Amino acid sequence: MRLTESPPRMMRPLEPDELLEICDLAGEARVCAIETLPGNPARHARLRFTRIVKGQIFQRPGGKADDTVWVRLRDQKTMGDGGAILGDWNDRYPVGERVFTYLCWAEREDGWAYRTTWWNAVTILPPRGIVAGLRSAVDAWIRGTGGDE
Repeated sequence: MRLTESPPRMMRPLEPDELLEICDLAGEARVCAIETLPGNPARHARLRFTRIVKGQIFQRPGGKADDTVWVRLRDQKTMGDGGAILGDWNDRYPVGERVFTYLCWAEREDGWAYRTTWWNAVTILPPRGIVAGLRSAVDAWIRGTGGDE
């Protein structure tokens, strides 16, 4: 970068309540696959929702009604308004993982799919067993100490 250029601006992460306000669909989902759809070269994540916190699942025309959605993946270094971000906006949907995500419905010329609402709109959730085990350990610690320490 030349000294005359301004440094890239950091797009601040949105808080969960801000993400919830601007999204069409939010909740927990399992990442089933990363695929390209017929007639559309963009990569898509196939998510199966297990708990919906906001919204309802919109279906693609001709799609069957179920708890599965397609999310068109982003992999870019700039925001839609041209503002640079530090690092990539790369939707992280690891196959097989549970995620909490905030999505917007996007009807586009090249197809219908959801898009991730913001660069921090995907959180990889820990396996259920770990969360339950941690809760049990914390509960046992509280009971053991009387909860007053």
